Amino acid sequence: MLDEAGAVIGWFVYAFRPDSRVEVVQMAALDDRHLEVFTQLCYHAWQRGAIAVSGRLDPQFVRCFTGDRLCFTLCEPWALVHSRRPALLAAFHRGDVFLSRLDGEWWLGF
Repeated sequence: MLDEAGAVIGWFVYAFRPDSRVEVVQMAALDDRHLEVFTQLCYHAWQRGAIAVSGRLDPQFVRCFTGDRLCFTLCEPWALVHSRRPALLAAFHRGDVFLSRLDGEWWLGF
């Protein structure tokens, strides 16, 4: 996604299911532009006939769900992290790790 000046502010990748549901694979925003990216994702999916948008939610996007009568449901799968390297675990605890559904096998049941 680009802003008015043509600078990148974020991106999203989704898969459109045959039942008109959208599965978000990856979504990211730069420079605290999360609401703009999320809004564009919803609009883009709606324009193509989507009836629902689902996927994993990065904590930085949680505030996009305040107001606007959006339904937010917590469900599995959860992420479990194990490492013998303290620095790696610390990065997860700080939220300095970027993971998306591209890092797993979400598409196997698609």
